[in-house]
Amino acid sequence: MKRFDPRFEDAGIEIDEYTLQAESDVLGILDDLPYYYRDTPDFKEQKKKVLYGFWTRPTIPWSLDCDNQYGKSRKDALKVIRSIIDL
Repeated sequence: MKRFDPRFEDAGIEIDEYTLQAESDVLGILDDLPYYYRDTPDFKEQKKKVLYGFWTRPTIPWSLDCDNQYGKSRKDALKVIRSIIDL
């Protein structure tokens, strides 16, 4: 998938539009729209061709090794950061 913002990383997960809308009950709402199927006769096939990716944006990198090796958690690190920047 194309990256539009370098701060985000592709999580390697994809879902097609049809499956996404079916699982979130959006297709049921579309069923209630007048003339929806008349205006888009092959909507199922069209939606199955549209892929959505899942992107993440890491905010604070954290390795679980820090928890194990130093006995400090991400929560501990956030406390220190908050005290420094006065949040």
